[in-house]
Amino acid sequence: MTDLEFMERALLLARRGLGKVSPNPAVGAVLVKQGRIVGEGFHQYQGLKHAEVLACEQAGDAAAAGAALYLNLEPCAHQGRTGPCCDYLIARKIARVVAAMQDPHPLVSGRGFQRLREAGVQVDVGLLEKEAGVLNEGFSKFVTSGDPFATLKSALSLDGKIAGPRVQSREFFSGPESAARTEGLRLQADAICVGAGTVLADDPLLTYRGPEPRRRPLVRIVLDPHGRIAPDRRMFADPSPIWWVRPALHGALPPHVSLMQPGQGNAATWKAVLKRMAFEGMYHLLIEGGGETNAAALQAGIVDKILLIYAPRLIGGRATTGVIGGAGFDPAIPVTEVTVTRVGADFWIEGYLR
Repeated sequence: MTDLEFMERALLLARRGLGKVSPNPAVGAVLVKQGRIVGEGFHQYQGLKHAEVLACEQAGDAAAAGAALYLNLEPCAHQGRTGPCCDYLIARKIARVVAAMQDPHPLVSGRGFQRLREAGVQVDVGLLEKEAGVLNEGFSKFVTSGDPFATLKSALSLDGKIAGPRVQSREFFSGPESAARTEGLRLQADAICVGAGTVLADDPLLTYRGPEPRRRPLVRIVLDPHGRIAPDRRMFADPSPIWWVRPALHGALPPHVSLMQPGQGNAATWKAVLKRMAFEGMYHLLIEGGGETNAAALQAGIVDKILLIYAPRLIGGRATTGVIGGAGFDPAIPVTEVTVTRVGADFWIEGYLR
């Protein structure tokens, strides 16, 4: 196997930590000696031990000595819930470290590589760096800015409609392959957000229903600044936590539902939501709202990434709902680093708003 194949394996292992690591990054590690994998591991928050430690423990000290370690993120160099991983690797006489990217955390940010090199360890950085960056883009933004990363996702027809002339669920626009992949997005997210219009039209549960377990439940955020929603919607019967952004409501609510006061205006409301997420160590928000919620998020400037899932259908109609409402944007908002991926019969178009 080649360096590329070992790094691909490390990234695959790292992805197994999604939903289990927040607020930490997803990290996978592969320990190789004489061209053969002798140990591997991936980080899970509750397990404490980092991926590189798990890989070395699986191999044993004798096999680790003189081996090469492949991982998607720089080994930490600071004392946190565990000791510095770079010191651990030096003590086990690792000969080479191949990392996809530098850790953006200010307490690490190249210090791990420096310490390894000073101890005589060969360090190579940059293999599959882009893929590694996408995997931990929420973590990266959070530790460098203090703000959560927001992805705006919507399923729509080829002519840009998210609902037809009659009320219907947008979930049925895309195919089963897209539905399964969407659960992966919800697994990676800490919270999912919709507006009152989506709740009134679709009565969604907004729960994660994928096969992989989560470390903590997906928080459901409902923007209802005018108090249009009654507490008889299906989502309120599910015990997963809900942040209900609306004016004060008289009467008792279930313990999993907490009220948040709307801010003075759209931008202030979004800022309050993100501030609470950050305070609770939540770094990835998935916005799955309707046209008005999408427009409000874009207008507030809180969206980092956009994902549009185009299904092979045409809806038409002057009065049908588009993916982005509001008054429009002048000048238009540029979208960069656009990719197009075929998922079943659907097309996934992703890009960044930076």
